[in-house]
Amino acid sequence: MTVQTHLIATTTSYAVFAYLYRKGINIPVIGTNRLTIYPLLGIPTAMAGAMLPDVDIENSRVSRKFPFLSPFLKHRGVTHTLLFVAVCYLAMSVNYSLNIKLIISAIFGLIFGILMLKGRFVFLKALVIAGAFTALSYAGDEVLPSLLFGMGFGWLFHIIEDMFNKKGCPILWPLTNKKLHLPLGPFLVRTRTWQEAVFLIIWEGVNAAILLIYMNVLRF
Repeated sequence: MTVQTHLIATTTSYAVFAYLYRKGINIPVIGTNRLTIYPLLGIPTAMAGAMLPDVDIENSRVSRKFPFLSPFLKHRGVTHTLLFVAVCYLAMSVNYSLNIKLIISAIFGLIFGILMLKGRFVFLKALVIAGAFTALSYAGDEVLPSLLFGMGFGWLFHIIEDMFNKKGCPILWPLTNKKLHLPLGPFLVRTRTWQEAVFLIIWEGVNAAILLIYMNVLRF
C-alpha cells in the first residue's frame, strides 16, 4: 500500500475508534490491573504510526524525512513485524520519571511534526509541536500512555493493511521470516493499481458504517 492509503485508512479507523471511546477506555496491561487511555489524545501518534513502518523503503516519503534509517532496513522486514506494536503496549505501563515522560512526549511531537509538515523551517515548526506535546504530557499522567497507544494502533493497522497485499508481512518474526498475507486469493490488492483505490473505498465505507450504526443512523 502507498503511504497515502495507509495514512487515510488508519487515521479514519483510529478516528472512529477514538470517537467511540472518547470518554476513555480501561485496558489491561502488564504490571498493573488497568490503565486509562484517552484515544483522542493519540490521534497524532496514530497518524505517525501509520506511516513509520515504510521508513524501510528507500526514497519513500518517510525515508526522505529520516534518511539515516532506510539504508539499514529491508523492506517489509523488522518494521513490518509486531515488535514495535509490542514495545508500545509494554511501554504504556512503565512508571516513568517526569523528565523521561516529557522527553518521550517531545520525541513523539517531533516525529509527528517532521512527518506531517512541509515547506521551510520544518524542524523549527516541529520543535513547536514537540513543545506542545511536552506541555500536554506535563498536564496529565494519561497523556503519554495515550500517545503510546495511538502509535501502537497506527503501526498495527499499517501491518494489517499490508496483509491485504500478496507480499504480506513477517508477523511471526522472530519465529519465522515468512511473509504472511490474508487468505483472500484473487482478491488480494496490488499496490498502485485500481485495486488499491477500491480497497480504500471499501475500507472507508466499513468505517462509515460502524460510525453510523453506533449513532443509530443506520439500523438493521
